[in-house]
Amino acid sequence: MHDILVVNVLEEDAYRHSHIKGSVSISLEKLIHGEYLKLDKSKKIVTYCASYQCTASRQAAQFLKEKGFDSYAYEGGMKEWKESGLPVEGENQ
Repeated sequence: MHDILVVNVLEEDAYRHSHIKGSVSISLEKLIHGEYLKLDKSKKIVTYCASYQCTASRQAAQFLKEKGFDSYAYEGGMKEWKESGLPVEGENQ
């Protein structure tokens, strides 16, 4: 799992509320405005947002691919993750 970085691309308040355990917060806007430069290209990057209706994870993964990253979108997002009973962290569990 050390070769994978899971990135929540929602705004920081949504991340504080609830996020996939072990993921980091970098909003889509921050990624596009240069935060991607801090990411390790040797890692697979998996982006996620709220649910299938949210397009931010797909946009972030595509953007990162264009910048040379091995990136994927987890389009089910927090909704699918929580419904599956998988581990989450945050203020409102």
